[in-house]
Parts: sequence; structure tokens; C-alpha cells
Amino acid sequence: MIDLTLLDKTKTNAIVIRHADRDSMVQGQVSQPLNETGKKNAELLGEKLRGFMNYAFFSSPVDRCYESVEHLQKGIFGKQKIQNTLSTILGEPGPFVIDRKNNAFKTHSCHKVIIKQIEHEQLDGIRDTQDGAKILVNFVTEQMNASTLGTLLIFVTHDSILAPVIFELTGEKFGYENWPDFSDGFIIEKSTCDGSDEYKVIRKNQYFDLRKF
Repeated sequence: MIDLTLLDKTKTNAIVIRHADRDSMVQGQVSQPLNETGKKNAELLGEKLRGFMNYAFFSSPVDRCYESVEHLQKGIFGKQKIQNTLSTILGEPGPFVIDRKNNAFKTHSCHKVIIKQIEHEQLDGIRDTQDGAKILVNFVTEQMNASTLGTLLIFVTHDSILAPVIFELTGEKFGYENWPDFSDGFIIEKSTCDGSDEYKVIRKNQYFDLRKF
């Protein structure tokens, strides 16, 4: 689960996370809803995210992602629900897939494709890793800029998107023995200094300067 130690509720923040727990999937399978553990854990995470002035939610259009939002909202608000914006930047196809019919995910496992992305190998139907990461980060910061101070924006995506983005932002590499867990992710914090907006990435209790990205 994402580390929230440095989350500052007086600022505008975005958290970008993998969906909550699901059962195992086979290659090529797209739909797989949350299991009971995932529903419970999403609600527990939601409880930890209470106390912000405003909230905004965005998710991949895939079932386990929008279900994660539903249960995060239960943890934050109880029975109340607010709009969740579905975005194909967060999944199906996401920021990396260029050719939905013919791409490396059709012939290789998700883990293998992502490891090759992190190694900056050229892959069929897949956008350059840094370019794809910029598309997602720009989407997130655009939504932050349209939000008021003290808003928490929550973006729910997939490990196939999260892992290469985290690598580009922090240099953290992922492999078969080291993989983003369910509900793991990173924070982007927005602050204003001398009239200029500044953004920092927070991952595992460490700060990373987004300007270097």
C-alpha cells in the first residue's frame, strides 16, 4: 500500500496508485474485478485519506480500477459518492500503448514488457517509456492545476503503467521479485513559491524533484 507519511493536507496533492487486490489473471485477460480483500483494503486506504477540503477521482475504465474508487470513497465518505472520471490515459490503452491490436503485450507477459520498457528497449506498438510517463504526469498536473488548494486528487491505474512511470520519476527499478503491490504508488505534491507552482514526487518517504523529469 502507498506510503502516506509525507502527505501534507494543507497542500494540493495527487496520489497515483495501482488498483486494490484482485485474483490472478491469465495473459490477455482484461476484466478481473476486485476480490473481497481488495474491497476491504481500498476502504481502509480511504479511511486514511480523510480530512482533505475537496476530492477528485480518476480511474482507468477497467472494472478493478473503478471498483477501487468506489471502495476508496466508502472509506472516505461512508455512503456518499462523488463523480469518478474514467480516462484511457490510466488504462485501456494507457499512455504507453500506441497500437491496441498489435503490441508487445499481445505476445509477452506484462512483467516482461515492463522490464524491457525500464531497460529502454524498443517494443512493437509501445511508446518510448519517458514519453509515455510524461503523458500521464501531464494529465495529473493539469487536473491539479484546475483544482483548489487543499484538494486530494486520486488516480487509479494498473501496474503495467505505474511501474515504468515510477522508474522514470525516481529511478526505482522493478523486476520479478520487486513489483508494485496492490494500492501502491506515488504522490505528486503541488506548492506555490513566489507566485510559481512547484511539484515534487513523493515515493517511499522520499522527495524527488519533478522539474528534472
